[in-house]
Amino acid sequence: MSSLLDQPVRSFLDQLAARTPAPGGGGAAAVTGAMAAGLVAMAARFSARQLPEAGDLADQADRWCRQAAAMADMDARAYQAVLDAGPGYRPEALLGAALVPLEIAGIGARVAQLGLQVAEAGNPNLRGDAVTGALLAAASARSAACLVDINVRLGGLDPELSQRAAQAAADAGDAAGRAAMSAERAADERLSRRLCHSRSPRSAATQRLPAAIAAPDGDAASVRQVSSASVIRRILPPREPLSWAMPGSACSPVDAQSMPSGPKARRPPL
Repeated sequence: MSSLLDQPVRSFLDQLAARTPAPGGGGAAAVTGAMAAGLVAMAARFSARQLPEAGDLADQADRWCRQAAAMADMDARAYQAVLDAGPGYRPEALLGAALVPLEIAGIGARVAQLGLQVAEAGNPNLRGDAVTGALLAAASARSAACLVDINVRLGGLDPELSQRAAQAAADAGDAAGRAAMSAERAADERLSRRLCHSRSPRSAATQRLPAAIAAPDGDAASVRQVSSASVIRRILPPREPLSWAMPGSACSPVDAQSMPSGPKARRPPL
């Protein structure tokens, strides 16, 4: 079996969509975690002026990127072992299939934490990349945690494996949520500064504000009294808050015991 890492992106996507056992959910989670780490590494390298430890953070992200990418091939081999296992060896094969996504979930938690550090204190021009890396890492960890729990239940394995994976997913989700909030705060503060430094009686920024919040006489002092948060709420449509436990989802990243109890294979046999 050739390595998934040697495939062009288009070829990998075609294989992912094909009616074949692998790559599957584990491989997708691994590649997603690797991309997340790559984004965080890039953002860290652009943050040398803001973060004295930027080089070390980039090196850590590179290491997790390589490890996550390697998990894609390991997951494919582990799942193939499950398909090839005889009835008496199936629990042992499922243990191997559970340990790979458990490792992916752990990597996702670490990458999300690195993304949070870079998003909060790194180069503001790369904040969006750091936040995206953290969010992708959380998605990788959560999906991997679900795969761990599925294999644990099918093989009658130690529930602690599911709990460890769920904790990693929860940690990743928490870090990603904090990173996203830091980006929103930074955008809010930047908009507030722009409003406060508006000097002209009818600046372009003031003219773009809805009439309900623009000062009647257009003076800068009145505009300064409007909070940037209220500006955003009036200009942008309302949205639902971020949630890392989607209603009706198959698995919860917070409590492994809340995951489904029914047997559910990762991928139906061919």
